[in-house]
Amino acid sequence: MMSEGTRLVISQPMYFPWYGHLEQIQLCDVYVFYDDAKYSHGSFFNRVQLLSNAKQQWMTVPLVKGQTSKFIKDVYPSPTRDWKREHLDQFVSLYRHAPYFKLAYDLLDDVLGVDDEQRSLAAISAASTMRLADAFGLHQVRYLQSSDLAIAGQGSQKVKDICQHLGAKTYITGHGAANYLEHSLFEDCGIKVSYIHYGLKKYQQTPAADFVPYVSALDCLAHCGPAAGEYLSGGLVDWKDFIDRRAR
Repeated sequence: MMSEGTRLVISQPMYFPWYGHLEQIQLCDVYVFYDDAKYSHGSFFNRVQLLSNAKQQWMTVPLVKGQTSKFIKDVYPSPTRDWKREHLDQFVSLYRHAPYFKLAYDLLDDVLGVDDEQRSLAAISAASTMRLADAFGLHQVRYLQSSDLAIAGQGSQKVKDICQHLGAKTYITGHGAANYLEHSLFEDCGIKVSYIHYGLKKYQQTPAADFVPYVSALDCLAHCGPAAGEYLSGGLVDWKDFIDRRAR
């Protein structure tokens, strides 16, 4: 069980997530990688965007074919392509002139450089998130995997059960949850639901380009280096206030 007042994030593993996601991590005590959810095509589980001349460019991990019906933890990268080298080369081509290129590149290389052909994409994505969080100075978080908790069910009920199991007092979630989360389940058992209010503080990207926040946090690290964590400025909004604002 966690300590009194625990703030919890539950999220599917994301491949080198954007820095708005790190704002969620900054506000939580416990982060659960939801790795026993069903894999769905089109998520950020195996892809993320980088910035190229003020335009977003995908960096995508190719998957073994026929895996779409499996749990996230059972999805593996394709062994037929040298996608790790492709991603490293892509990053070099886009960020080689960034002031802290080497810091960001070394992090990417360290995560991808683990010599383990049996490593699932969930494990790779989780490692990318934890390494980024550490580089941004977020050292207070305890990381868990939902599959290790062995909690049955799905949807809002399962998320609520995970929160209860871990003694959470606040469940922190992203904006997409407003489309499906059954808030009353949490309220009935004394768990507060809060939505992230993204700060998205601007930092210097490509000279003369409009700021583009919706790219991997590797972008912020490459441009801001050790000061990257100073740009995390997210806050929390109670779910009722958040839903009310969306309805206006």
